[in-house]
Amino acid sequence: MTAGLPFSQSVRFYLQAEALRREFPAWGFAVQVWTSGQLCIEAVNRDGGGLYALISSDPADIWRELRAL
Repeated sequence: MTAGLPFSQSVRFYLQAEALRREFPAWGFAVQVWTSGQLCIEAVNRDGGGLYALISSDPADIWRELRAL
């Protein structure tokens, strides 16, 4: 987990990243920590076409943008 962050917040982000992996296999997902200490999910397109990457501190943003593609 990520040091200094509430356990439940870290778990929520890792679970969201795993759910995104299952739903969008053409994308890679990672949980990152910004310099401010805030968690974010980074999504990178593995196909190399169109949109390349998304980064957000709100997992709902990633879901919404990928579903809209």
